[in-house]
Amino acid sequence: MRNLLGRLNARSAEELSRISVAWQVPVSGSDKLGQVAQLYRALTDPTSARDLWSRLPPDERALITLLLSADESARPLAELAAQLGQPEADVRQIAARLYFKGIVVRIRDDYPLPVGEAPRLFLPREVGILFKRVTDEIAAG
Repeated sequence: MRNLLGRLNARSAEELSRISVAWQVPVSGSDKLGQVAQLYRALTDPTSARDLWSRLPPDERALITLLLSADESARPLAELAAQLGQPEADVRQIAARLYFKGIVVRIRDDYPLPVGEAPRLFLPREVGILFKRVTDEIAAG
């Protein structure tokens, strides 16, 4: 599933809490579905995306921008590292930070990654649309 709602539903309560902190979204209640709904509204709000973008470090912005150019196709970590001109281990750490913020996901992230298989990363559709809008607005001035 490539949509944000499905990805949020697959997250644990601890992960949802971590995402809410990263996006600076207050999540109330103990009902997981209610928390997912609150996060989904925030993560699909252009204002929230602009605010988060302004707080992201340059290396995270660079990875997001590279994934935006992927047109919803998942990209192998090694390929992303080569395009960014950084060691794969560094890009893996950047991707992990973005995963904890609910921005980047990998194919089949609800299953353990088989030994020897490289992770393939992408942005959930809604997040990609929002960050594309933000980067287009910045480019337009």
